Amino acid sequence: MNKKYKPLLRQINIVHVSDLHFGPNHRFQAEITPMADRPNDKGYPTLADSLTEDFKKLNLDGPVILCATGDFAEYGKAEEFDKAEKFFKDIFEAKIKEFPISKNNTFIVAGNHDVIYDAKTVDLRMQQWTEFYNRLFDDSIRRENQLEMCRIHDLVEEYGVVVLTLNSSLYVQKDTPDLSRGNVDFDQLTLIEEELEKFESEKLKNSIKICLVHHHPVLIPQLVESGRGYDAVLNSGTVLQILKRFGFHLVLHGHKHNPFVFTDDVEGVSTNGLSHPIFFSCAGSVGSTELPDGISNCYNIITVKYHPDGDQFRVRCETRTLNTRDERGYNRLPKNWYWTASKEYDRFFQRPEKVPVHSDKIISRKFDKEKDANVENLRTQVYKDTRGYLPFVQVKPSLMNGQAYEAICEIVKHQSPRAPDDSMVKLKKVVWTAGEYFDVNEVMYADDPACRVSIQYYGSMLIQATMHFEDGHTVTQHIYAPLPKVESGDGG
Repeated sequence: MNKKYKPLLRQINIVHVSDLHFGPNHRFQAEITPMADRPNDKGYPTLADSLTEDFKKLNLDGPVILCATGDFAEYGKAEEFDKAEKFFKDIFEAKIKEFPISKNNTFIVAGNHDVIYDAKTVDLRMQQWTEFYNRLFDDSIRRENQLEMCRIHDLVEEYGVVVLTLNSSLYVQKDTPDLSRGNVDFDQLTLIEEELEKFESEKLKNSIKICLVHHHPVLIPQLVESGRGYDAVLNSGTVLQILKRFGFHLVLHGHKHNPFVFTDDVEGVSTNGLSHPIFFSCAGSVGSTELPDGISNCYNIITVKYHPDGDQFRVRCETRTLNTRDERGYNRLPKNWYWTASKEYDRFFQRPEKVPVHSDKIISRKFDKEKDANVENLRTQVYKDTRGYLPFVQVKPSLMNGQAYEAICEIVKHQSPRAPDDSMVKLKKVVWTAGEYFDVNEVMYADDPACRVSIQYYGSMLIQATMHFEDGHTVTQHIYAPLPKVESGDGG
């Protein structure tokens, strides 16, 4: 491979919030008294204040966008949207140096609670939402033209990202089957297909592609609620088929106040049988008091790394949960509420044709104890020298901005009756090195029995592991971290 070649890299951090529910069921306000009134909120932080403080603690590498997937209001009232508008403007004005969020990198979609659901026509039901959107983004969406709410946002030059916003709440209406479920109608589907087809193909191919929608397109068992019927997105199969066809990586949604991530690995909705899975993130609720049993308010921090040349991408999703109680179970004062990481998911994906397959020209024969004795002697000697401790490497797209790949190295203990008698002598430490351009890493076995390290790199390399045992014995082993196969060497 040409030493000057550096693969085209795309990386983005996504703050995913959903279901803020400004109104009577909002978390960040004084509770209703037995007299059914709400006292002064003095001493309560706002949701914007609370999140801003948490953002300052995060150490994100690379650009950031904010995605909010609906239910900003409780009843679609003007005063609820006023609070939602203030929330966003407070976030924008916070101007966190390492975490710049503005209206230019914020994307939102409407939720079922954002409509006036007893109004008779779509334009009247969406009126307050439309006015809120236009004030927030200095836009001119017209309530009578709902397709204007379905948009493809081109951020390829700034962030290497394309964001598709869908409106699944157009038909939410009182006393109809659409009250709970979402619907992406065929007008929207036709529009997004036509707009994606018009998008410059190479530009689209080389971008991270994210879809926002409020209702869940895939109804997994954990998101089913008794008595709600089918409350996912109608026409979701067609939605997913279009997203797969154009290589979308993520679908972010809300609606259910229960945080989940999952992937769509079903190839039946693919047009070519070669699409990578789509990663789905349900963010839970960042601001409602109406939560499932055992679930707290939360939001997600999602980091995506995409290598267009190899069509490989990696997603890490961290769910951050609001802590309102102390270690003894007592309620904290609101000013002492804080967010902390509660779950983390890390997934790596590549298109099926990139998975290596065995050659059909392999010549196989039975192992011959006499002819292959030397092979067995050599293997036994390695087990003896290493005392059964063997280095191992996994290669993934790196989540460090500007780096291509990450070699995750660790020591694996081989459990075998062939292990030598001194295999019971404990490993003391491992010294990892990949040459003059990399740090030398020393890991103590007592601190991490896997002696794990992560090495960020651009090109294939030989990694050395020197193992030191408690009785003074040392042994050095080498493992190769290849540069995963790419389609071309021109860097895109």
